Amino acid sequence: MDGMIKVSDNFDEGARLFDRIARKAGNTVGLMKAIAGIMHHEVEENFANEGRPNKWKPLAQSTIRARRKKGNWPGKILQVRGRLATSFQTDYDNNKAVCGTNVIYAAIQHFGGTTKHAARMRILHFGDTHAARMGKDRYGPGRATRSFAKPGKATFGMKVPGHAYSATIPARPILYISQGGLQKMLDAGKAWLRSA
Repeated sequence: MDGMIKVSDNFDEGARLFDRIARKAGNTVGLMKAIAGIMHHEVEENFANEGRPNKWKPLAQSTIRARRKKGNWPGKILQVRGRLATSFQTDYDNNKAVCGTNVIYAAIQHFGGTTKHAARMRILHFGDTHAARMGKDRYGPGRATRSFAKPGKATFGMKVPGHAYSATIPARPILYISQGGLQKMLDAGKAWLRSA
């Protein structure tokens, strides 16, 4: 019997443990649900902190002016009405954990890029005709002029051709998982294995 190793320990307990793990591995939905929830929380933290670990690039001054004009500034980056931030959903099953959105502009906000806009007709709105006042108008005193007006207060509109333009959007990673988030996923996996 030289060279033979004889094991006399009882392996029943180990066999039972491996059997429990194998049975548990057939149903990982609980673990995938926890991981999907962690990913969703990470996305919410990215929006709350406006980027992690590095802050997102600030908005362009033209964007800030446009948002201020509409009453949406001061505010948070990528959150005018909250549509993008609230659109993220989770999905999970026995084989996967997912966090994502179906909002079409989410990808360009995440990765950055350039959007191209074709030329289009625009409508300029004008108000009533009035007599120009002396020294206040380049047309001179008594000359009839028209002023721009808001669409609801305009007396008529005129179609004019616009110009094609492009806009560059910097990358603002939304689906970033922090080191803390990765650790939470690992801890969830370990807890799941310990409960076998």
